[in-house]
Amino acid sequence: MIETVKAQDKIVDKFQPCMEMGAVMAASMVDGTVVVNHGPSGCSISNTHFRSNNVPDGTNVPIFHTAVQQADLIYGGTPKMRDRVREVANRYKGRADAIWLLSACATSMVQDDLVGVARQVEGETGVPIIPLDTPGFQGGYRLGAQMVYRALIDRFADKSRKPQKGKINIIGHHMMGSRNMIDDTYEIVRLLEAADVQVNVHLTFNTRISDLERFCEAEANYVLTPEVLPDFEAVTAELGMENWGTDVVLPYGLANTEEWYLKIAERFGDVEKAKKQLKTDMNRVRRRIANDYNASWVMHDVAGKRVGVLGYSTFAAAMARYLFFDLNARPAVVGLWAETDRAMEVAKKQLEEIAPYVDMKVLDDPSYYQYGRMLVEENVDFAIGQKNDRTLVEGLKIPHLGLGGFYYFNHFTFIPWPYAGVLGTLHLLTEMARVTDEVKSEKGGWIARSYIKRDTPYDEIVQAGFRGCNPTL
Repeated sequence: MIETVKAQDKIVDKFQPCMEMGAVMAASMVDGTVVVNHGPSGCSISNTHFRSNNVPDGTNVPIFHTAVQQADLIYGGTPKMRDRVREVANRYKGRADAIWLLSACATSMVQDDLVGVARQVEGETGVPIIPLDTPGFQGGYRLGAQMVYRALIDRFADKSRKPQKGKINIIGHHMMGSRNMIDDTYEIVRLLEAADVQVNVHLTFNTRISDLERFCEAEANYVLTPEVLPDFEAVTAELGMENWGTDVVLPYGLANTEEWYLKIAERFGDVEKAKKQLKTDMNRVRRRIANDYNASWVMHDVAGKRVGVLGYSTFAAAMARYLFFDLNARPAVVGLWAETDRAMEVAKKQLEEIAPYVDMKVLDDPSYYQYGRMLVEENVDFAIGQKNDRTLVEGLKIPHLGLGGFYYFNHFTFIPWPYAGVLGTLHLLTEMARVTDEVKSEKGGWIARSYIKRDTPYDEIVQAGFRGCNPTL
């Protein structure tokens, strides 16, 4: 049974990446471009750190900043912006396919002239400059990302091209909700190609400006997020393109992957080839863990555990389903974050399939405070979330596993292996082993029983080691 708990409106302590951040993350996955961020240093530092999630085996786009000061906001920052954009354009002339010019809250409020500067410097240098007004006070992450998508289509898509059967564009990689977005995307593409589904253009993932010429060759856009993307949806409607998949479960875990794969293969590719690939991947997983007591122990340890999950709507829903269908765990608390009602409703509907078998509290856009209180009330064994809720969860003495989102120094995924797909279950199982080991570990007891106390002098410890006795006796 699902019990939905509404957000507490008076408490808004939660990670809410803004419109500018969404634009930076999407723009900095367009290879061969440069970003100029017109805003204060604080915004610039955040954006530069967060986009590092794009870098491992992905794209490293230079980001420059105008670093506006108080005086720039009082007297106007347009001259400073013009000088910076001109400097960057001259430096990258002949090397950059385009320059993104993005505003922050402060520079948007004083109405610095992004469009005028872009037009002037592009005229001087010939480098395409794309100005986007992206203040955080206008909305969240999705709005910034989809503004980038719309700008790319408007400026670079060849709208005379005709759709070709079996070709799709993939949209919204950064809004899947996984911290392992890069390797998850590679795995999704591998599976699609194995089922005769051809990926045409990514918006955005290691994208080149030249890719956009063939954007209209896709028969549909596979959208990885159920969030409403108003500008993108408007332009695709004008082009007569279908946006598909916003209600399809994300491919995390065996059950979710099978459902996802067969649906997308039935719509765009070859179902029999998809089934064959599922069997091939399952056999590989089986060979890896067959007769392995470590795998048996992990699955035994997770089974029956009460788990909390917090994340972006459909990623959190997919994790909850994975816990139940694949591992026989009980997702007792599921916190869904979303910017739009559509995204929230899609996630809730995906959870309905497990509702008859699990007593589950579903938190509708919760604050950290509300989520933490619910974890304690429901007596969860461990929690799956993002790096930025780790201090909350572990402060409650609950083991934490960060699988979602993005944050400062978050992308410690140096092993190129996905969470997504059948093969990704090996990575997920490895992650589960880490957190269940924490569940079993009684660290308080270890500390209490340690014969080496933290305040014991080093010489005394060494002497005790030679005597083979407890220095505290």
